[in-house]
Amino acid sequence: MEAVAKHLQDEAMSRAQSTEGDLFGRSAFNRYYYATYLEVRRELGVIKHEWGAHMDHATIPDLLRGQLLKGLTSGFRQATKIHDKELITTCSAAMEAAKELAKLMERGRGARVTADYNPQILVKFNAHDFELNSVRVSEAKSWPPKAKIFMNTITRAWKYIND
Repeated sequence: MEAVAKHLQDEAMSRAQSTEGDLFGRSAFNRYYYATYLEVRRELGVIKHEWGAHMDHATIPDLLRGQLLKGLTSGFRQATKIHDKELITTCSAAMEAAKELAKLMERGRGARVTADYNPQILVKFNAHDFELNSVRVSEAKSWPPKAKIFMNTITRAWKYIND
């Protein structure tokens, strides 16, 4: 999915002076978001099957800040009680990752909604990049790898807590 997004990004830049540039640019944002969403949904399903099966876009940030964070916080408290410094550090990093990933997913979904449903908000091009509603495509390109890092941190802590 990321390769498709990158191709669409390149096409948008090559067509920046035409209306096609806007269309390819919107599609690039959309694909970067979906690459991120699919990665997060897949990894959440590894943690708990029901979290990955049919996870709706809008519910992921709530899940990350709710049930997932609650589980990580519980593990952090247990680690604190038994003075397990490694688990304290692991849980603390995962708690922060869950919060940051929730923000990333909300920002990404916002860009995707703008791309899909707000054609009156045009993609703005400059010499090296473009943006849609104040989100640069370079930021969107960073979403999937950031999501992978956040999910690795979360999964590591979750396994540590629940094994």
